[in-house]
Amino acid sequence: MPVAVAAIVNGRRLSIAASWERQTKEERERARKAARKKAREERQQMAAAIIAEYAKDDSKSLSKDELRVFLRDVASSLGDAEDEPPTDEDVDFLFKLCDVSASDSISEQEVMGVIDAFGDFRMDKERLVKLVKTHDIDNSGDISKAELQEVLDVLKDEDHLKCVPPEVTTWIFEQADLSGTGVLCVMELARALCAYEMWLDNRSAKYRMLHSRLSMTPDLPPPEPMSDAEWNMRAEQKAKTLELLRAHGLGTQSQFQLQAISTLLIDIGLPSEKAASLTKVIDSNGDCVITINEFLNWIFSESADAQRTLERIAPASSLASRSSACTIL
Repeated sequence: MPVAVAAIVNGRRLSIAASWERQTKEERERARKAARKKAREERQQMAAAIIAEYAKDDSKSLSKDELRVFLRDVASSLGDAEDEPPTDEDVDFLFKLCDVSASDSISEQEVMGVIDAFGDFRMDKERLVKLVKTHDIDNSGDISKAELQEVLDVLKDEDHLKCVPPEVTTWIFEQADLSGTGVLCVMELARALCAYEMWLDNRSAKYRMLHSRLSMTPDLPPPEPMSDAEWNMRAEQKAKTLELLRAHGLGTQSQFQLQAISTLLIDIGLPSEKAASLTKVIDSNGDCVITINEFLNWIFSESADAQRTLERIAPASSLASRSSACTIL
């Protein structure tokens, strides 16, 4: 059974006959319908077989413990390392996501949704694990709301956006934290990226099931893309800022002590009292360290202090005449 399920998780689908090219439009449409019908029937049969094999009572549904056993069998059949089975957090997330009927169990109608979501996750697992390792600043193995902001700040640079506002980050976090733990496991981070795509109005086909039941808040601020000129200016300013950090011995670190940033601000001409007060503003989550993204988010904010500081680091007048594009590092 797990091997058969693995075929679905890996996205193997029925192929149409080799004579496809010789069929008329009507014949191809009938073939499509027949293939879809057959696929539905096979999924229904597989769902019934899963329930029959893993449900230990007459409930015709899977408890969370039974779902855990099933998912570990699936992961094993897919060749996942024995020491990397679905975690308890993964199981909790999939259970909450796919228990559409709120019955505190996974029915025959819901179990294929579990497989689809697990398959969606596995397609991008390597990237997601890397994101967690890169942005898990406190080494907890999870992503906090502040760390999620760091992830989104990287994505917004890739999408040439001005910013991801804090209220958008809060909405994304709430949509993803289905387990209610206050932090995101790797699989919940995948759903967070789905919510980010929804905010961009750009749903990805590869995350079909993980998009399930996302609910957009109507009063969220929309994404603000930058023009090419704005983007080129931002890229050059960012390069200058990172160059300054490296010059002060901070370029190889992902986070800095407040005193280190205070010293940097003093070195570029800010009074010591002003520099000390600004470090508390830059430390947006109040954890007494400043990450690179916190510093960059502040310096590119609309704050008058930030704009004056940026002008000291990368004067706009010296950049405006340059037409060559910079790549953000």
